[in-house]
Amino acid sequence: MDKYTISGVKKLFGLTSTKIRLARQAETVQLKPKPAPLVNLLSGLRIETVDEVSERLDELKKRMDYNDSNVVSSTVLELMDLVECVKHKFEPKEYCVLVSKEKLIEIEEKMRENTRLNILLMRREIKDGINLYVGEDAPKDAIHYGRVPTTLSNYMAFALASDVLSENMKLKNTFVTQGHGTLILNAIRYAIKCYGAVDETKDIGKITMPHMN
Repeated sequence: MDKYTISGVKKLFGLTSTKIRLARQAETVQLKPKPAPLVNLLSGLRIETVDEVSERLDELKKRMDYNDSNVVSSTVLELMDLVECVKHKFEPKEYCVLVSKEKLIEIEEKMRENTRLNILLMRREIKDGINLYVGEDAPKDAIHYGRVPTTLSNYMAFALASDVLSENMKLKNTFVTQGHGTLILNAIRYAIKCYGAVDETKDIGKITMPHMN
């Protein structure tokens, strides 16, 4: 695993801690949705409160092994899920998931026809098939899934529980491409790839490593 992915996972840990703090400042107690769906799917745990999110964060830090791709990828997905579930009281709606459950079901139905699904991480290049775009200013003909990359936890929870979109916890006929060089995007792309997506990223520009004090 490259240094950028490792740094991205560490930044995602930090982002989760920040969102927990903001949730507490907003007097958030319960998650939305609850239990955290992706955590429940991956680990079998029912995380329903902000306090339980904090406890799970500590557990994930203790078990972290950057030499184990399964641990890294599942941790990234769980952290994304925890971020999304604690932010409902303080985060503007435009930075939450922009796609309804009905739209997900529609996507699932289209995928029964062996349609290709493309996850575009701040990449504006439209491909054949269904295009899920994450970032600002979605390109025409793409489904604008969310403005921030952690919103994809919603799709991953739906897809990994679907026998149409995945098999044995591996995404089917799914491709991912990254168009902007951020550390957290690197970590998320790595996790999606570990869960079965084909990585078609070729160039993402320069990634700047944070200065270490």
